Amino acid sequence: MNTTNATTPAVNPHRRRIGLSLVIVAGCLYLPFSWLLMEEPDWSDYLLHWIKLWPILPGLIPGAFLFHPYQFTEFITMGLTTVMLLTTLTWIGSRNRYGLLVAAAIALLVAIPSSIIAHRFYWL
Repeated sequence: MNTTNATTPAVNPHRRRIGLSLVIVAGCLYLPFSWLLMEEPDWSDYLLHWIKLWPILPGLIPGAFLFHPYQFTEFITMGLTTVMLLTTLTWIGSRNRYGLLVAAAIALLVAIPSSIIAHRFYWL
């Protein structure tokens, strides 16, 4: 009796490296902003607005310092910067283990200062 499952496709090792790299890089980019979840016991509209901005917050620095606050171009710049960071650092991290370490370090070096600045902007 043949016990192999013919319907289960083999996972490409390169895809697995890309997935692992994406998870680690995304964690390094987004987890420094987790202070949003612990900021206030009652979730005000202002806090909910910031939580909605969470997907683009890693790109805060170029968006906030190049454009006037609350302009559409600020949010577009923040989003494009975040997508660029995610794709570039995921690609670097998928190359090898050293590349993954470098990508994670760069992501943290970008996200931690951005999170500190975002926290300061939150209280303005």
